[in-house]
Amino acid sequence: MTSRPPEIEQWTNTALIHPVSQWLADRFIAVGLTANMVSVMGFLAMACAASAFAFGSGLAAAVTGIAFMWLAHVLDGADGKVARASRTASAYGEIVDGICDYGGYALIYVALGLLLARQMPLWPAAAITIAAALFHIIQANIYETRRRVYCHRVYGAPWVGSLGGDDIDRASARAGAAGGAFALLTRVFLAISRRFSPDAATAGPRPGDPGFAACKQAMSRDVKIWAVCSQNVKTVAVGLAMLAGCPLCYFLFVLVVVNASIAIALLAQRRASAMSGGLYSGTRPD
Repeated sequence: MTSRPPEIEQWTNTALIHPVSQWLADRFIAVGLTANMVSVMGFLAMACAASAFAFGSGLAAAVTGIAFMWLAHVLDGADGKVARASRTASAYGEIVDGICDYGGYALIYVALGLLLARQMPLWPAAAITIAAALFHIIQANIYETRRRVYCHRVYGAPWVGSLGGDDIDRASARAGAAGGAFALLTRVFLAISRRFSPDAATAGPRPGDPGFAACKQAMSRDVKIWAVCSQNVKTVAVGLAMLAGCPLCYFLFVLVVVNASIAIALLAQRRASAMSGGLYSGTRPD
């Protein structure tokens, strides 16, 4: 499988981001850019967005920042297309992509935190920003993990969570001077993934298994619920908060709305597992 199945894709991806990403990927390949280079370009786009939010003012700054954030999403889609088209896709590249994504959003949180510190005392602003950033990391990882689990169980796609210590060490060696930080971030990424999907790498139900259709339907519905954790949804939330001049509104969205949605999704997941007789959780009846 070379891309996410359409039944779990968000409309913003299928209608907007993916077509532009493909157009750019074709041109990146033509000029010899690698997938990792495109990932770094996405990080730089997020840095531009953060700069617009932090150092600009008014409607122009908000619109500029939002535009750069969506450009980062387009580039994030393009790097995977470049990797697949050039047959250079690897676990290392996926982790580079993930680190660029997280690093870019970290800059957005710094920018919004600076704005919030202008509207309230420093220490409460810092505490709210840090709490929201930590939850953002967990939430984004949960969503990506659930999508990967779905593709692994339903379509047999490989899952990066199967990486072992030796794999991480080899990948971090390729990162050069940043290898230590790379290895640490990779282990944190995988630890969160395994915490919320401890059985993710186990074999899922096959098309011929009893209950497979019901299991697939339940899992795809589950992934759609988790989409509230996605970067696309949060980019919309950032944009609305910036247009309103209210960074606190975005942080409350992350801390309250998204976390409440996660609780609902976990309950739905447990019901789906019970309904499928264990197929949903990656086990099969004897």
